[in-house]
Amino acid sequence: MKVYVDTIYAESDTIIQQDTIYDLHWHYLEPNNYFSMNGLTKVRNDFSSFNTNIYNLQLDTEITMDIIDDKKNNRFKLIARTDNPYINITNMDGVVFDPTKSSVLKKFYKQKRWHIGP
Repeated sequence: MKVYVDTIYAESDTIIQQDTIYDLHWHYLEPNNYFSMNGLTKVRNDFSSFNTNIYNLQLDTEITMDIIDDKKNNRFKLIARTDNPYINITNMDGVVFDPTKSSVLKKFYKQKRWHIGP
């Protein structure tokens, strides 16, 4: 999954001056609530250098996954989409599902038969 975000302008909660460095504790909430973040930026008072740490990044989204029967290639396809425009799902190689635990997928697999006795 890749996340794309443009430049954002966060509000500083607290400013602490230590000699020639300012500590800026900040937060940002995307206007449509797609994501929020907070962190700390250390800036030299002459703005010659800075360092930013992001402490918390929260992405709010709904992910919808569909399993499609691909009769042409005799296999299933898994398709995912999200309502968050900042998230682009690009690779689902690690997706695994157990067809024996799904009432919908069970009908595509033969049930094992067993019995006791001769």
